Amino acid sequence: MNKKYNTLKIGVVLVLAALLNFTGESIAQNNPLPSLYSISPETVERGNQGITISLFGDNFVSTASVSWDGTTLAVNFVSASELEANVPAELLTRIDTVVVYVINPGPGGGSSENKNFIITGVEQIVNSLAPVTIRQDAENLSLVVYGSNFTENSVVRIDGNERSTMFLSSTEIHTSLLRSDIENVGSCEITVYNFGSGGVSNAVNFEVIYGSPTIISMTPDLRKVRDAGFVITINGSLFAPACVVYFDDVLLTTTFVSASQVKATIPDELVNEPKTYSVTVKNPLPGGGSSNIVSFVVVDPVPVINKIDPRRQKPGSPGFMMKLEGSGFTFLTKGLVNGSERITTFVNENLIYLSIGSADLQIVGSYPITVKDLSLSKNESKPLYLVVSDNKRKVDPPIGNVTNGFGDFDGVVSQNYPNPFNPLTEIRFALSSDAVVSLDVYNSVGQKISTLIDKIEMSAGEHAVSFDGADLSSGQYFYNITSVDLDGKISHSMNKMILIK
Repeated sequence: MNKKYNTLKIGVVLVLAALLNFTGESIAQNNPLPSLYSISPETVERGNQGITISLFGDNFVSTASVSWDGTTLAVNFVSASELEANVPAELLTRIDTVVVYVINPGPGGGSSENKNFIITGVEQIVNSLAPVTIRQDAENLSLVVYGSNFTENSVVRIDGNERSTMFLSSTEIHTSLLRSDIENVGSCEITVYNFGSGGVSNAVNFEVIYGSPTIISMTPDLRKVRDAGFVITINGSLFAPACVVYFDDVLLTTTFVSASQVKATIPDELVNEPKTYSVTVKNPLPGGGSSNIVSFVVVDPVPVINKIDPRRQKPGSPGFMMKLEGSGFTFLTKGLVNGSERITTFVNENLIYLSIGSADLQIVGSYPITVKDLSLSKNESKPLYLVVSDNKRKVDPPIGNVTNGFGDFDGVVSQNYPNPFNPLTEIRFALSSDAVVSLDVYNSVGQKISTLIDKIEMSAGEHAVSFDGADLSSGQYFYNITSVDLDGKISHSMNKMILIK
């Protein structure tokens, strides 16, 4: 009896030893090799927004994973014979056959058999475009795409950017380009994306070529004859890096700044005569062409005399050098006394000296002093007057309808009578000293409508000039009198008058 009991005891110990290690811990076991029998579903259409697939087999462990063509999917462990895996939309964008298998991790474990998952769909194919090129200045931005397997879910992409698309048939779709699509010259890719079934077609190149540039403004656009060489700045649009500027038919040295600005150098010899030049910008091939024309004006300005010194001499005085101050003088400027040329000394564009001979000072009178440009234009200034007189207050140049002698005024004072008037009135004014007088009439919006006195030297005293409004409509008008005395003092007087018909 005791022998049988001891034998049983030893057997129990051996069993326990097989189940437990002697440190009191469980004995580690290897994970089994999984088996994959089937997956469900086995196929899906391209462009699906994401699916969950079920995997059936044996020996799946709770830490098993699923491989999708090398990408590890998130797994939900159902049982040792079933797993669920989530396939996101980004893995379903192309037609393909995907290899799927289960992996049990170590120790032990390993990979199951492969199963194929099929992503179906119809490939969209782009065969041709119309047009295949477009100019930057094109007005029609329509594009026709020809191919196959297009659907109402097809969208045209330009360099990956979707554009509004019109479906006509499975072989033809239309789109409209944006102006920004053709800002840059070069190739862009046209593809078709189907947002229903997913997938992108093959790419076909579309060419943007140069258009004709447009000039918006030019600085400067006016220069005097014989000015030294200078640079013009042209602002506009669609200027190509290799564009050139033409000055009439002369090609200028051109500097490209940006698609909206270029600069060009105009050499001295191009502006040696007064005329209006045509300025254009030309873009090169492919495409290209000439811009609109803007005008560059080269003028030979009329010289202006602002002051002469002295302005008055007594009869029989000896000759002298008269100082003329003004603007627009050149080394070709010649001074004239009563229409006859005199020896002239050029100092700068604002100052010359004129030789007045004793023969010019023999007879009492008022003699016009002018300057004339002896270049091609032959421009002559308006006159100032040299007064030869014993009594400086009794010489007055003839000025047509001006009458003298009324009232007692100090300085420039003006008033017309009658006021209101129809159609005639008389504008009265007084001068406290000899002066050069201008009298202009303006309408109610500030436009000059008449010049009654144009820079004429008049003696001190009272004057009047008539104004006829027969050709004008009823309304309010203004007249402005400006006088410059012999000391250069400038006086103004403005008043209003009303014409009632």
